[in-house]
Amino acid sequence: MKAGISIRDITPKGVVKLGGYPEPADRCGLHTHDPLYSSAYYLQSDGKEFLLFCNDIIYFNNKDSQGIRRQLAEATGIPYDHILLSATHTHSGPQYGEVNGVDPYPEWLAYATKLLIEN
Repeated sequence: MKAGISIRDITPKGVVKLGGYPEPADRCGLHTHDPLYSSAYYLQSDGKEFLLFCNDIIYFNNKDSQGIRRQLAEATGIPYDHILLSATHTHSGPQYGEVNGVDPYPEWLAYATKLLIEN
C-alpha cells in the first residue's frame, strides 16, 4: 500500500458573505480567524488508486462536484469513480457554487477549484 497527503490553503481574500445562511441574512466574514483548507489523500493498493479530498467549505453541488472529479480524473489518470469529494460543512466560509441559480463568488470558486485540482 502507498499513501500520500497534500494540504492547500483555499481561504478567500477580503470580505465575503458567509455560506449557508438564508436570505436576506447579511452575515459577512470581515477577516480571517482560521484559514480554510483543502486536504488531499492518495491511496494505492493492489494496483488501484483512490483520491479523497476534504474541504473546508459548506458543500459541493452536483454540477461542481462532477466537473471537479472529471478534471481530477483527466489530470491524474485515476478513475472518476475512485475520486471522492467531501465538505466539512463550515458556515464560516463563502458560498461555494450556485444556490438558486446565483453564484455569489465565481472568481473564488474558480480559484479554489484550481487549487483543489493542483493539490
